[in-house]
Amino acid sequence: MSETKEGILVSKEKMQKGELQMSLLKLVAEQNKEKFIEYDCETDCLVLSEVRNGHFYVRAEVENFLTQDNLVLNSISNEDRDLFYREVDRCRKNPSTFAFDIRIDWEERGDEWYRVFMTSVADENRKVKYIAARLVCIHAQKLAQDMMRMEAERDSLSGVYNRKTYEKICNDIMSKYDEGLFFMMVDIDNFKQINDTYGHHVGDSVIRHVGNVLETATKGQGAAGRLGGDEFSVCIYGIYNKEVAISLCIRVKEALRQLIEGVGFTCSIGVSLSNGRKMDFAQMYYEADEAVYFAKEHGKNQFVFADEVDKKKAEQFNEDMKGYSLSEEEIALDQRISYCAIVEPGTKKIIYMNEPGRKALGISLEQARAMYCFELFKGRCEECGICELHANHVHLLDDEEAAGFKKYIPDGKFYIQSQYMAWKGEPARLIVFANLNDSMHVEQCMEEDLEMQEALNKCWSLVLESNTPEADYTKILKVLCEYYDADCCAIVTKGDKKYEEIFEYHQNAGQAVAEGLRDALEAGTFERCEVLLDEDGYMRSRYIQKKLLEHPEIAEELEKGFVHNTIGIGMTRYSMLIGVLMVINPKHHIHEYSVLSHIGAFFTSDLARKILSDNNDYASNHDVMTRLWSRDFMPTWQNQYGFLFQGGMGVFTADIYRLKDINKQLGYDAGNERIIELADLFRKVFDGYSIFRYDDDQIVAICHNIDKPTFEKLVNYARELMEELDFEVSRGYAWKADVLIDDYPELLQVADEYLEIHKNFLKKENDAAGKLAKKIEKDILEKVRNGNFRMFLQPKVSMHTGKTVGAEGLVRLYDDEKGFISPGFFIPLLEENNLVHYIDMFILSHAFQFQKAARDAGKELVPISVNFSKNTLTYPNLLAYIETQCELYGAPDGMIRIEITETISNMDHIEVNNIAKALRNIGFSISMDDFGTQYSNMAVLTQFEFDTVKIDRSMIIDIVENTKNQTILKHMINMLQDLGMETVIEGVETSEQVSVLKELGCDTVQGFYFGKPEPEERFYELFM
Repeated sequence: MSETKEGILVSKEKMQKGELQMSLLKLVAEQNKEKFIEYDCETDCLVLSEVRNGHFYVRAEVENFLTQDNLVLNSISNEDRDLFYREVDRCRKNPSTFAFDIRIDWEERGDEWYRVFMTSVADENRKVKYIAARLVCIHAQKLAQDMMRMEAERDSLSGVYNRKTYEKICNDIMSKYDEGLFFMMVDIDNFKQINDTYGHHVGDSVIRHVGNVLETATKGQGAAGRLGGDEFSVCIYGIYNKEVAISLCIRVKEALRQLIEGVGFTCSIGVSLSNGRKMDFAQMYYEADEAVYFAKEHGKNQFVFADEVDKKKAEQFNEDMKGYSLSEEEIALDQRISYCAIVEPGTKKIIYMNEPGRKALGISLEQARAMYCFELFKGRCEECGICELHANHVHLLDDEEAAGFKKYIPDGKFYIQSQYMAWKGEPARLIVFANLNDSMHVEQCMEEDLEMQEALNKCWSLVLESNTPEADYTKILKVLCEYYDADCCAIVTKGDKKYEEIFEYHQNAGQAVAEGLRDALEAGTFERCEVLLDEDGYMRSRYIQKKLLEHPEIAEELEKGFVHNTIGIGMTRYSMLIGVLMVINPKHHIHEYSVLSHIGAFFTSDLARKILSDNNDYASNHDVMTRLWSRDFMPTWQNQYGFLFQGGMGVFTADIYRLKDINKQLGYDAGNERIIELADLFRKVFDGYSIFRYDDDQIVAICHNIDKPTFEKLVNYARELMEELDFEVSRGYAWKADVLIDDYPELLQVADEYLEIHKNFLKKENDAAGKLAKKIEKDILEKVRNGNFRMFLQPKVSMHTGKTVGAEGLVRLYDDEKGFISPGFFIPLLEENNLVHYIDMFILSHAFQFQKAARDAGKELVPISVNFSKNTLTYPNLLAYIETQCELYGAPDGMIRIEITETISNMDHIEVNNIAKALRNIGFSISMDDFGTQYSNMAVLTQFEFDTVKIDRSMIIDIVENTKNQTILKHMINMLQDLGMETVIEGVETSEQVSVLKELGCDTVQGFYFGKPEPEERFYELFM
């Protein structure tokens, strides 16, 4: 017997049934408990065996295997059946050995993966007599591979494909389809705000929800992917008309509106359709991406199709372009050699035809305006659709399509091109056409397009050869300079504080212009070049002249820099200007912006890429929130900065004591503010040294080449500043002489040990305070249960009718020996220990009970105001408690008002507005208390939404004698009323004050003049 790579060859005498080979293969299969297939090529008989009880058992014997359906083949999955047939056929034709994978359904276990090792047994003449195959179960291995592949291909959070895999799948789909491709980009609106306001766990839930919605939208006809951050995409085939695409967008948009963990969010959507074009991922991504940006810039929470963007932009063209008898557009069009017509998109009526076109056709402007585009081009009386069909592409007209032209130029051969634009501030379509038989005219007509194409080709060649972006910028600017025959071309990029970078190319005559440009930048006046950009983001001559009249200081700087004329384009990303591309003193193609638009798009993308790259580099080395070096950067820092450490080293570390409690009680924003405050303190004290955010609440400063007295001086300075903070900080430090950078872990460990000692000291101090707080809390709850706390009501009176229109619920503490105790004796203690919410909730509950009792007795109800402290607003179970009270007592809407003090200006206004919105939904109105105390922050009126503002009594103490106070109060009342807020003035004690307040137009007053706070049971008797 001999063995080859092609199979097993045996002598003729041992070939009867291949006993030796079959026995050998069976032995291997039996030992490994594998299934085994024997196939006799001459009889077309196949036997499937498997090991049972240590011996082979024939599971199936099939005659006429290749000529009829059989159970063995039916058990193989549909996807793999052809593969199995093909491999058997290959083995029959030539001696060979193959291995392949198939799925088999054994009924009792369902589909399982098997690797088939198939070999042929041939005679001396290489004729295959038998085929043998071992079936090795690899199901567990396949599942593991699929899981690994899925993990590698899928985004772990959203469950859709990651960008790399998604892009590959999209290109595979796009290579198969021209028609019916639907490509959607989805960008979550204000995603950073969701994370900042509600926490990253809510943001993650939103990401998962978007992934689920988009995965469901594909319905097996495409793929969904997460391209990064809050940006998703869907590619679907089989969408053959725009109505279906719109319907799909609506369904996706509605599905995305679902509340996630009680939080609502919206998405901006951009869509690209293939419409018969051969597209790849990059092309459809670019179109959909532009549509997304347009959606975001124009209100968000909408979907925009890429083919509508140009039209929408045209509809928003600068209104200043209207109203000129001979417009700049008409002049520019008449200067073009090509024949041009402006057509109204809806009616297809010709609005304007340029002078070369009118002369070529021998018609007047009035005659042209009396015609429709399809009448002129095709000699037809109905629309032809040629503009839309060949938009932005040059198209050679056949005789039928050029029938209209033939009327004027019988022997003409014409080409046509059309595109959307704005004409005198209105949307329009520009149609360019020419007679190809007139070679001289064609040469002139196409010269501009050829020059433009040549310039673009040169620029794109430089882009593709890009190695060092700055050098390439200069080369591209050189091409622009030559195309426009300009003195200078420049890119000015915008930094955090001003335009801080410039790339420029100037011709010999433009050196003075370039120097003047740099001087303008250094003077800082060129920051205002944004003023010279119109609403479309372009610098246009007429618009610039208008703006220079309004800003003579800019005109003066430009004149100093020898800048007489400029065209340009702003480079924006996410509605933010990141740079300006300028052509200074151009002599040719002055009204041609296509080259600027194309090259500007590249520069915008490249600048955005650089900004993103810089941000990524920064984020990889820094903690984004504190702007300190991150802990992960320490190994790199150790390698890069080791040369600095040649003398003494000091390490100072600190962390915020009980940061988790701060986050829980005041919110994560409050915790983050304190981390940033501590980071700023480190920067101030250890300026010039290495500072790291070492952990969530721990910051470390490592000081190089520092002697012990200097280091101790810095430590003492840090301790002094930390004593002034409104939160506690535990700290530790260590110093050592003559060390290297490798010694910092040892010093940090020592500093950490001292930090733990200080933390334990703070814990003991706080434990004592905690015990006191618990004792106070226990005492409060006991007094609530015993009825020691009572609700008193003070009336609010209308200045217009003199009747009681409301009341304020106030707390009083009753002592058996001392009687009623003023809140001034116990409220500060409760606020200091974060326990005042017990009192606020007590008054709220009693207000509900009071309103229910009055309603049951048939009495007239008036709103009762309840004071909420800042701590009560952030109490974790506040809304749940209030909803329970509402269900229990059922107070009508508007009968309970919540009064919040002005100190909420120090809180996160988004969080407070969310709480206020939730309270309004329940049926409460919101009032701001104590407005006007000390230095009132007027911004609080714009940041928060109030129904009522209560002006503090300090504003009316001397209101009768002080006319200045009267003037201030009058304007304050008018302002609040103009903002739609009711005014209440507290502390009114005399009739003279009442008279003045009535003249000033106050709505409602409260004070001892109308009644002191009285027990709730006497309110109706005394004040109603």
